Amino acid sequence: MPITYELMVVVDGQRSDDEIAAQLSKIDKLITDHGATITHTDDWGKRRLAYPVDGKVDGYYAVRQFTHPGGTRTLMSELDRAVRIEEALLRHIVVRLPKTKKPIPVLGRPDAGFDARPDWGGARRGWRPP
Repeated sequence: MPITYELMVVVDGQRSDDEIAAQLSKIDKLITDHGATITHTDDWGKRRLAYPVDGKVDGYYAVRQFTHPGGTRTLMSELDRAVRIEEALLRHIVVRLPKTKKPIPVLGRPDAGFDARPDWGGARRGWRPP
């Protein structure tokens, strides 16, 4: 049974587009060399980081989804080692996606009449916000 993973990396935003593309192609090659198949790629582009990382405030976000037939211990250890060595990669995370038969629904905005605020019991006790 193939296992599906999602990898997100943040590349230093001060690097040139060619260097960023080279880093992402290295990651893609590493994944495919270990027998995994990349099923989806999503490059978000350059964005401001939530907090400075090593004095850098901009990063290039990229997401890769891939499936592996099994025995991913060597792939995950090699991927983790390779990402930690690269100075251009600021952050990374690998997540194992759940096995679902149906796609996970995307929740839309609630109806206009729906109050999404939590009820802490204040209205039941007679207190109303000003």
